[in-house]
Amino acid sequence: MLKTNGFPNVFGLDMSENCVKNVKDLGIDCEIGGCFSIPEEFYGKFDMIILSQVMEHIYDIPQAMQNIICMLNDTGKIYIDVPDASRYYDFYIKPFHYFDLEHINHFDSQALINLSKKFNMEVIFSHEKETHITKKYSYPTISIIMKKSLTPANVDVTHIIKKGNSEQIKKYIAKSYDNDVVGKLNELIASQEKIIVWGVGSITLSIFEKGLAKCNIVAIVDADVKKQGMLINDLKVNDPSILKGFEVTIVITPALYQDEIEQKIIEMNTLNIVKSIY
Repeated sequence: MLKTNGFPNVFGLDMSENCVKNVKDLGIDCEIGGCFSIPEEFYGKFDMIILSQVMEHIYDIPQAMQNIICMLNDTGKIYIDVPDASRYYDFYIKPFHYFDLEHINHFDSQALINLSKKFNMEVIFSHEKETHITKKYSYPTISIIMKKSLTPANVDVTHIIKKGNSEQIKKYIAKSYDNDVVGKLNELIASQEKIIVWGVGSITLSIFEKGLAKCNIVAIVDADVKKQGMLINDLKVNDPSILKGFEVTIVITPALYQDEIEQKIIEMNTLNIVKSIY
């Protein structure tokens, strides 16, 4: 989008070889790397650095910020967008959805302002928005643009506000506990009815730990060909086409794509009963 809207001098940096290849296939220069492996030739080079859905994944944010700022020229700016923790409750999807294994930092607008002040940056833009992930679901994001401050680099700690949206987070956690999947799992464990599990991912694996492994699972399926053939609890992940050979209950584990999976099952014209773990 940048390249086709008057900004041809764009560059990508990513840890994934596939992502780098995809960007290069679009005719855009890109290299393998991240914010902890910055080549010296990048120092002071860029007018703007974009970190979209990145900072929530990074363990050492202070070091990352120092390295990122080193890549800016004197008038350079940084754009950051992250999930907005102050609105997790308002955009509830499923229990503990926003506390997955990959998101280890949780920001609100004040946290991003504090981050800018800590590194002597000045906030020039901030915006709350919704990011759509499926036709049914969206999640809250906060974006901010900061630039190098012209004032001396003496951080005034009185301007750093530590109190965030802890009450909103507590409400979200309470709702997650109220809607946890353990009750449904206990029903399936007690009945020992035969089930097929549809969906393999980090969420499904966590549900296995919560009790799914004790259920009477006869097969696991996933439409992702990369996951087919994997072994989970000694069961191979199969293509969904095997469903036509079983007239047992299908338990859908992904919450985000539940509707799409149900539609797929309808189109396959199987004789299965469908349940969602959520």
